[in-house]
Amino acid sequence: MRYHKSVSLVAIVLVFALWQDSVVGKKYDHQKKKSHSKEKPHTKYSAAGNFDFDAHLTKTFRTLSDEKISVYDDFLRPSDIYLLRLYVVSLGQWEHTLKDPNDGIKAETVDKDHITWKTRINFAKLEKTSVGQRLLAGVNHFLNASESKYHFYEAAFKLVRRGDIPLISTDASPEEKDITMVIQLVSKWKKNDYGDILFYDQDEEVAAAIHPRLARCIIFDASIPYIHKPPSIDYKFGQMFLTIKLTKSEEKVKEFHDQWKLKYSKRNAARNADFVTAHKSKEAPKLDISKYQTKKVETPDGKKIFVFDGLFKNEELEELRQSIKNARFYYDDSVDSGTDNVQWIAGFNIDSYTKSYFWQIQKQVAAYVSGKDQWYPYDVACNMIRSADHTQIHTDCADVADEWTFLLYLNPGWKSSYGGETAYTTNNSDISEFVTEVRPRYGRVVIFQGTIPHSARPPAHDFKGIRYSFAVKMANTEHQARVNRFMEDFRLYKGLIDGTLQSAKEAIRMRGRTRYEKSLINRLTTDEMEPELEQAQGNEEEEEGPPPGYKGERGPEGEGEEGYEGQEGEGEGMEQDREEMDPTRIYTHAYEFEENEGASKYVMKEFDTIVSNIKSADGKGEKLREPLKNFVDRLASMHVKTSDKIIRNL
Repeated sequence: MRYHKSVSLVAIVLVFALWQDSVVGKKYDHQKKKSHSKEKPHTKYSAAGNFDFDAHLTKTFRTLSDEKISVYDDFLRPSDIYLLRLYVVSLGQWEHTLKDPNDGIKAETVDKDHITWKTRINFAKLEKTSVGQRLLAGVNHFLNASESKYHFYEAAFKLVRRGDIPLISTDASPEEKDITMVIQLVSKWKKNDYGDILFYDQDEEVAAAIHPRLARCIIFDASIPYIHKPPSIDYKFGQMFLTIKLTKSEEKVKEFHDQWKLKYSKRNAARNADFVTAHKSKEAPKLDISKYQTKKVETPDGKKIFVFDGLFKNEELEELRQSIKNARFYYDDSVDSGTDNVQWIAGFNIDSYTKSYFWQIQKQVAAYVSGKDQWYPYDVACNMIRSADHTQIHTDCADVADEWTFLLYLNPGWKSSYGGETAYTTNNSDISEFVTEVRPRYGRVVIFQGTIPHSARPPAHDFKGIRYSFAVKMANTEHQARVNRFMEDFRLYKGLIDGTLQSAKEAIRMRGRTRYEKSLINRLTTDEMEPELEQAQGNEEEEEGPPPGYKGERGPEGEGEEGYEGQEGEGEGMEQDREEMDPTRIYTHAYEFEENEGASKYVMKEFDTIVSNIKSADGKGEKLREPLKNFVDRLASMHVKTSDKIIRNL
């Protein structure tokens, strides 16, 4: 059982969700295409050069002002969709676009479409890939031109969830003559899931309504008003798509590329900077914590919950609140009964946090409530919850663990009518009673033992912003905290090598092979894909010649096997003795390590090395700081390299 759904665990869950899709459905429904030209069968998954656009054109619409909308089905190969989803789900650099995340009434966004979550990528790199070239060729077909001189000037993955409120918008004026493309990355989509795209005439009547479908591409004149409708309230997952904007203006391309580079560099600089208030950590006063206590509650089995008000000044809270905008965001829409089911989390580095003013105050609070002063953080994050989310009762640690959780509410002007309480229950079953509920107040602190079942309730439906609760989980020693942190980071590390890297390597090597592409359709739309995949790989020799897009040479970094640039590590599996590698044999309340047979030698060697460091540390957490820091640095480096390689190999 997983006891924590921390930042790292979110990433690994997402990686393996691509291997066993959470949206259960039947095999991909190849409906007969309606075309303005003669229908043609298309069983080959071809490269851009010989793609039959006429055969894939499903519908064409015209607005009253003669602007054009065209719909193409099976526009990209399943391997292309797989790689795009692999990138955005496990590696994408998400950002939220609310101007003021705490404005729950207007909830205005920076962008006109009012879509809250986006991942903007390097459109110049994407344009040079085989996928980019097919997209450009699609624009030429849309314009009925052999060469259109259009270029990408923006590319963004977007996510729309139930309860979101997108707005009607246009991407350009009629005079600019820009083009927009939307590529659907949804899984099996049912008729009652909603999520349609509506296009409007100038009189605000509907000109076209288009249903979501995997690998569907919609190309249209960018001056047409349109809106992405959110999924139905019964649909618990996100609707994901890639939007690409194109122009003939070289000045516009340069302007947007410069803006993207500047924004990217600023965000990375903010993420790599010290945690806010680090400059004043030495100024933290010795507080009489009892003066700030406003509530104390005990559960029937004697576990404690404390509430404090006024520990932090407004300017300190504002610094923390603003820093969340530049945090690294993690998204997980999987449904897991053992976790909190929070879909959006902003993560922070624990070593950076321990240098902050906030940690200096938190240590005093933890010592006051527990009577111990050796507490150390192992998970520092901010839960971000919206009104349509569905959170769950959970615990933060194993029943035998001695751990506390520190919560800090960060929404100014929160009204009681907004809801969003933190609920505590007597047990984690359907037959339980409430111990208490704590309402959010700006700057309020709640600290409680991590074994108490609890849940952050979503805000009321009339609050359209984000409910923020800054959460820090603490172990009773620095040594145990670093063991906990390592176990979570190792899950991510193992996922990047055995999940993302190996999946990307396989897709790049096998792309274009008919049997493999057919197996990916099943993988993308059902959870019954293993037999199909094995059959496709077993019949690989039936395919003649190298697959389209296979490079057939070593990458420029001189690493890895042929066909995949700079692949790190080895793909061969190795067996390990569970008693030797399982840290729960060493620390009774460390997380359960779920061994995968596909674990690479590189990963297991890394694991063995750090477990040796843990054994030799003699319970002294400071001895683990440097080796675990180096480990996390390699994680970050691999994250960047992997995402870049996937984009380059599309």
